Amino acid sequence: FLALAVSGCLLAATAATVLAAGGLGLFSEETPQTEFIFDDTEAVCTGDWTEERAENPEQHGEGFRYVYYGAPATAVYTAEIEQEGWYEVSGWWTALSNRATNSLFIITCGEESHEVRVNQQEKGGQWNHLQTVYAEAGETITVTLSNSEINGYIIADGLRIAREEGIIVDDDQAVLTGEWVRQALDGAVDSLERFGPCFRHAAGSGDPASATAAFQ
Repeated sequence: FLALAVSGCLLAATAATVLAAGGLGLFSEETPQTEFIFDDTEAVCTGDWTEERAENPEQHGEGFRYVYYGAPATAVYTAEIEQEGWYEVSGWWTALSNRATNSLFIITCGEESHEVRVNQQEKGGQWNHLQTVYAEAGETITVTLSNSEINGYIIADGLRIAREEGIIVDDDQAVLTGEWVRQALDGAVDSLERFGPCFRHAAGSGDPASATAAFQ
């Protein structure tokens, strides 16, 4: 029930009356989706994958898929981004000694593409960081798991794409002075700890103020 002041008098009206008069609009806006969680059944798979639906304590959902090297095989996960920002991409798999130590994940968004090799003999039954990418609203983040040049079975299971909250400034946006080296390690297992596509390092000798990075 709404009350409107008209010419110093109090006019009572229902919401329907006000809307008909063009005086007030009541509406709700949907919250943009900022987290996407996929199981292997939601991936678009090509090649000779085997579905494993037996109970495994490390699996995500009701099972997973596996494939060996040989004929090309891929599992593709896709998320349509509704709110711009930094998005962390994480993978979930079941670990075993016959898994590949160099399973290949390819993460693409716009013109940005990263190849990340991971050891699926370790860290099973949990979310494992793969890469963090920046996406504009309306862009697509695509994650492709491939059996290209692997040395064991690769596992397609859970995949999560989640927006990082808050204001985030990566080293590419920092104001730099002095001599910094930009280090990109695409495809290297030890690159998984970095944020974004790269990091920078400066020598520790000499004047401590000779190299600075200001994050604003």
